Amino acid sequence: MYPVLLADDEEIIREGIRRAVPWESLGLALEVVVEDGQKALSCAAENQFEIVITDIRMPCMDGLEMIRVLRRHNPDCRIVILTGHEEFEYARTALQLGVSEYLLKPVDISELCSVLTKLVQELDQIHGRNNEVKRLHLQAAADSMWQCQHALRRFLAGKINVRQLREHVPAEWNTANCCAGILIQIDNFDWLIRDKDEESFFRLTSELEEILISQSEKNMCIVEKENGLYFVLFLGNQIEGLEFNMRSYVYRLRAAVTQVSYTTISSSIICGGIQNSKAVYEETLKFVDRVFLMGNGRDTQVEEIEPKPFNSPLPHEFDMKTIVHTLTSFNKEKIHACLIDITKNIRQNTHNSYLYTSMIVGFIYSEMLSILTEIHCPVQSILPEPMKEYSHLMTRQSLDGMMDALTYIIDQVCDFVEKNVAGGQDAVKRAKLYIREHYADAKISLDIVALAVGISPTYLSALFKQELAQSFVSYLTETRLNRAKQLLRESKYRSYEIGYMCGYENPTYFSTIFKRHIGCSPSEYRKRMQESGCDILRLAH
Repeated sequence: MYPVLLADDEEIIREGIRRAVPWESLGLALEVVVEDGQKALSCAAENQFEIVITDIRMPCMDGLEMIRVLRRHNPDCRIVILTGHEEFEYARTALQLGVSEYLLKPVDISELCSVLTKLVQELDQIHGRNNEVKRLHLQAAADSMWQCQHALRRFLAGKINVRQLREHVPAEWNTANCCAGILIQIDNFDWLIRDKDEESFFRLTSELEEILISQSEKNMCIVEKENGLYFVLFLGNQIEGLEFNMRSYVYRLRAAVTQVSYTTISSSIICGGIQNSKAVYEETLKFVDRVFLMGNGRDTQVEEIEPKPFNSPLPHEFDMKTIVHTLTSFNKEKIHACLIDITKNIRQNTHNSYLYTSMIVGFIYSEMLSILTEIHCPVQSILPEPMKEYSHLMTRQSLDGMMDALTYIIDQVCDFVEKNVAGGQDAVKRAKLYIREHYADAKISLDIVALAVGISPTYLSALFKQELAQSFVSYLTETRLNRAKQLLRESKYRSYEIGYMCGYENPTYFSTIFKRHIGCSPSEYRKRMQESGCDILRLAH
């Protein structure tokens, strides 16, 4: 909507024009109506008007003087003057001042609408050209960065080689002499997203992503991974400069206000170029599970968390999060191997074996009960008296005795779950079917699908990762976007209609999420499909 100012000392004309002209239909907004030139100038000083409609003869300051002053502050403003027959010489002077049109009183509304329509078309062309130039520059920059991110993501996943990576990155990246990286993990990510739908999940991560991007500089690339994980690659020619850039980036991130808590792990600097980016990524990835032990909102370097010789009552080798992850697999072989490693570690370190073993065993037993409760498993069917079993564990007088008793209980749990594993696989099938049938519902969420399937949200989330190797949100997004791509190829529906049909009530959000995963906007995708006749684009993840 282009803003309009109307100035005329005759109330009947002001009100007649205000009420009779279909401003919104013309793409205009009548923002100010005044009765003299002085008030018109005061308003114009505070607001930028695209069109001014003014009488010539008005009290305080006539229209011509107002136009002269207005031109100094807003030379591009379109001006329409209203004049009587006896004021024709005034009108000619006004035309010399760059007035766009003049109309004779009494004003013919249809004629005024025609004039306004012509002016709107002129403004559209001017703004369109300016916006198109800006859009093309932004589009080129965004496309280039997306290609870099996509290529780096594929390289880190082992899907392309170094030569292919070099083809999609800026020339200066290929001449870098050293590289390093920062891994950024959103704290408590699984807990944060458990009851959120796709759009809420997007808003949650978008705030942090905007900060990551806004604080980035040249020779940096940000890659989004699964489960609230981001990898930031730094490239440079001097180790000292790269170290400063990394510290400065983390400092700027912390200075920015965000509702999302996160932990950063900075890698060591590796000599060489972009070909070593995977080694940098893998170095930081080894320590992501340590975030659980480090505490939330920490910034650290890999050198600070590498395993060190035992010098405290709690050995560094134990990663509690890994133990919990192993328990959730209900794989007896993996759990046995984990317990054997724990036993070896306790034997090799000189500390109070009973105190430490009872702490570790108590932790594992408690976590096992919590997992069973979360997946709605009938604990009493396996352990009729859980607290009594725990007391028996703690009364064992030897390391082997305590670990053997724990192993026996875990074996019972695994056997029970194994007999019911088909139920978990069936739950995933039913969840996938529910999503395929209800993906168009914008309110669909993990909680809603879990309720429909009849299991807990936590268990359903774990089943998705176990059975499909992807998160619930990732599968929902993939389903929606695949349907959107099909509709873009095979139907005549408009982009926003397709977004609504695929569960996206907000057209801007639909376009953003489509570009984020596919690499181009919905309209660009449709155009490419019409030109190529085949689906050459795939989901970025």
